Amino acid sequence: MALCLLWVAVATVSFFLSSEMYGQDWDKIGMVVSPPLMIVGLIMFFGEIRLTVPYIFYSKEELSKSYNVEKISFVLGITVIGTSYPFIFAHMYSFALTWIIIGAVLILIEFMAIYTAVAKRFKANTQSK
Repeated sequence: MALCLLWVAVATVSFFLSSEMYGQDWDKIGMVVSPPLMIVGLIMFFGEIRLTVPYIFYSKEELSKSYNVEKISFVLGITVIGTSYPFIFAHMYSFALTWIIIGAVLILIEFMAIYTAVAKRFKANTQSK
């Protein structure tokens, strides 16, 4: 957990250094979006998957009976953490590109959440021996 929080700090510091180097102080949307998205990814990676749309309607008991929470938290956590990285350097190109990346990232995260909700490999193994 400490290493993951260190990566959040590294991403934030690299954003500030690159914005000073390129002189674009007007476009801070990457710094606003990237670290919180990375923190949400860490929370999801450690098992709290009820932050996305298909899973917010389940209680913890229903979720553990119906789905393999460990697999889903691994996939969704890595996806959200991975999608937080493009925001660090998107501000160097244009403001419009940053908003396009925001839309693509949100669509990708929800697509992966819906995929994990309907795929058979993420269902709980309820067979008794």
